[in-house]
Amino acid sequence: MQLSSRLGVFSPGILRSPHLRRFLDGAELVARPDLARRPVDAVIGWGHKPTADRARAFAAREGLPYLALEDGFLRSVLLGVTGEPPLSIVVDELGVHYDRDRSLAPGANHRRARRARRLLPIPRR
Repeated sequence: MQLSSRLGVFSPGILRSPHLRRFLDGAELVARPDLARRPVDAVIGWGHKPTADRARAFAAREGLPYLALEDGFLRSVLLGVTGEPPLSIVVDELGVHYDRDRSLAPGANHRRARRARRLLPIPRR
């Protein structure tokens, strides 16, 4: 998935996440785009929880994509509650892998696999 260059964020917790912009391909994060009056290309929130309702509602009202963030398979060395930064984050426009109520877009796994191969160095023998 090609991420947008300007992402709207409603959660202060997401904005405090260290290295988040690196996970998001360097996208500019716009806090509270409803108040900032700055155009955004998409809106991010943490999953599909009630805490992301405002972000999802804004995205729907403005006709923008909503991108769900979730902890990746390798969350961190220590617990996230201790403030340990994440080692991986999942960004998904439809839903995360463990949510059986949301289907993947056709070809989504192939696109992700190609991107992973491009981003992860694979040792050669």
